[in-house]
Amino acid sequence: MKGLQYLALGLVVGLQAMAVQAANLTLVIDDLGYQLEAGRRALALPGPIAYAILPQTPYGTRLARTAHQLNKTVMLHLPMAGHTQAIEKGTLTSEMSAHDIEQQLLSDLEQVPHAQGVNNHQGSRLTSDITSMQRLMPLLKQQGLFFLDSRTSAQSVAAQTARRDGLPTLERRIFLDHVQTPEAIADAWDQAIDIAQRRGHVVAIGHPHPETLAFLAKALPQLREHGITLLSPTQWLTQTQPQQWQAMQQQRQHLFAQGLAIDSQGLDSQGRDSQGRDSQDPRPHALQRPDHSPKSAISTAKHLTTTHSTPVGQATMVIEQASESIHTAASGLFKRIADPWFERKQPAINEQERRPAIQRLQ
Repeated sequence: MKGLQYLALGLVVGLQAMAVQAANLTLVIDDLGYQLEAGRRALALPGPIAYAILPQTPYGTRLARTAHQLNKTVMLHLPMAGHTQAIEKGTLTSEMSAHDIEQQLLSDLEQVPHAQGVNNHQGSRLTSDITSMQRLMPLLKQQGLFFLDSRTSAQSVAAQTARRDGLPTLERRIFLDHVQTPEAIADAWDQAIDIAQRRGHVVAIGHPHPETLAFLAKALPQLREHGITLLSPTQWLTQTQPQQWQAMQQQRQHLFAQGLAIDSQGLDSQGRDSQGRDSQDPRPHALQRPDHSPKSAISTAKHLTTTHSTPVGQATMVIEQASESIHTAASGLFKRIADPWFERKQPAINEQERRPAIQRLQ
């Protein structure tokens, strides 16, 4: 029976490697929070898309909660000082101390519940300032957040600082709608597909413009025709930066268990918001979402081989749990190469469940 156990572990590791080598695209929709209808249309897009939501906006909190209900990745779109933009209230600047940055960050996280990561809104000036990035990144790490550098400046040092501090980190390669015409958006999308096919992964950022949302509604279902898998930031990071990701998850769980501060879900350790009110989703395990990554499958398999009593039970449970975890990470690739015995449905919200959640945003 040990042979079956090793076979299961081998399948997990092999499929992890193949999933990483395949062509993958991560899509983030920025600047959500000001317009409800645009937010509703963005959330209706299919697939594991991430939504970067601005704090201190009329609809940011509602959109974040709905995105979470739809099993989407929620991100805080953190305002940072640019070279040309006017400094608005709540924008991080190079004049702010580490304490000032921390207070603003915590306030913003309360406004965007369920945030798992952060990317910069504007920030061409601040992300180029090494001192400011050295102040910010430990604070993000303390909150158990990953970081996406939107690369609004070629001189940005944000990503390299985040990596140095041990944060799970991504970098934007393509802006889809720098020019808001259907032709320009299509050209940018083709560039993203080309990079994904050549390099294995690309991060593209779009915005809730009508032209962008209309294009994506048609283009996203066609990704598989190009051999590309759509992966959320969390799915990609669990595959490619497992140690950093696990450290972040442990930090999030520690913060929640100890009640050290209002966390990035907007709740304290008792499931209450900053005003002491019970949350609609006060579950203590909210910070411990199911992890369907190959890294998780390996850990699950190792655990099961030591905790289940019979050899047959051990092998069976290893294979079943590995199958469930691999499916989300390997997506369409898995179906082409794995035995049908392993297959199961994607644990995603179907269209009938999706519509009521979005309609409640009216």
